[in-house]
Amino acid sequence: MIAGKNQELRDALMRALAGFCAGLALLSVVASGLGGAEHLELVWLDIRWLPGWLATGLLGVAGGLWLAMALAPAMGRVRRISTVGVTVLMAGIALANAANVGWIWMTGSVRTGFPVPLSLLLGAGLLWMSVRIWRVPNAERRASVFVVLAWATALACLWPLLQILTLGRSDYRRPAEVAVVLGARVYADGRLSDAVADRVRTAVELYRDGWVEGLILSGGPGDGTIHETEAMRDAAIQAGVPAAAIRLDREGLNTRATAANTVRMVGRGGGRMLVVSEFYHLPRIRLAYAVEGREVCTVPARPRHASRWFPLGSLVREVPAYWLYYFRSVLPGDRRAIATTRPVVGPGSLTQSHAQAQTHPSRNQRDPGPRGASLAHPDC
Repeated sequence: MIAGKNQELRDALMRALAGFCAGLALLSVVASGLGGAEHLELVWLDIRWLPGWLATGLLGVAGGLWLAMALAPAMGRVRRISTVGVTVLMAGIALANAANVGWIWMTGSVRTGFPVPLSLLLGAGLLWMSVRIWRVPNAERRASVFVVLAWATALACLWPLLQILTLGRSDYRRPAEVAVVLGARVYADGRLSDAVADRVRTAVELYRDGWVEGLILSGGPGDGTIHETEAMRDAAIQAGVPAAAIRLDREGLNTRATAANTVRMVGRGGGRMLVVSEFYHLPRIRLAYAVEGREVCTVPARPRHASRWFPLGSLVREVPAYWLYYFRSVLPGDRRAIATTRPVVGPGSLTQSHAQAQTHPSRNQRDPGPRGASLAHPDC
């Protein structure tokens, strides 16, 4: 009886994993067709080396076969061979991505606090699924729909957390034009909360060390009359950043608005952008900028207090927030909707010509950065 229950759980996990991967693949195809975020598949697989039509076709075929597997696991010989073949191919791509990420980490191009590539976990899961499809007879696939849905829910919760552990804990700093700092709570007396203080301090370090030419501070109203960006600017100036190297986005009311505003400030064809925020926020930031057609390099804010290393409440909130941003990135309408917000640039701000006039031997904007294995390990 126990063996039969374990068999049902494994079968249900296989179907849930197939359905989950089908969703990622097919939504990437939909995004490509509707004009949503480019290369949405980068959240799980890097196939940019393929021609666009071939990549879309591969995702469509894989997604269709996996969806059929999730809904109707009993299959004939032809469908079984096709499903196993495509799954093994995708697993091979994921493992190749993982090897590339490992090389990037070994060379020191990216620093990480979680030394297991997400691509490695994905590749292992796909290989396990392909072996199970091939070896388990149709008659033994009797998983309850409720068990399958339970596994699917668990995967949907686990995926954003894995993105946070891999992407969020990785530091992609490299020479860039600007570092964008996302705002957080500023108290009525102008004091920065721990979250925004950590972000500003990390951005100041990037400027001091010569990684960026200037800062863009983005936020909304504070608790009192002092605007978030004004308090952030004052803290940066006190830390040694000249006022001329700071630009303000006073209408960065949320992550989407910040992405839209700062992309227009820098220009879609402008220099490289670093984005600084808490580690758990970074995967969602990547999605927001992908909608705007920009790939950014993320840098996790270095927390001063140990309590900020694992903020459980923030991690829990990021799970639904991540999926909300993911589904929005499939559609093209967001870009036009967000574009109605206009950033307000404070006086004495760094203009584009001023930024271009500043030169520094370590700030080489032609450095392409390493090619990564997924949106969690980008070619920024």
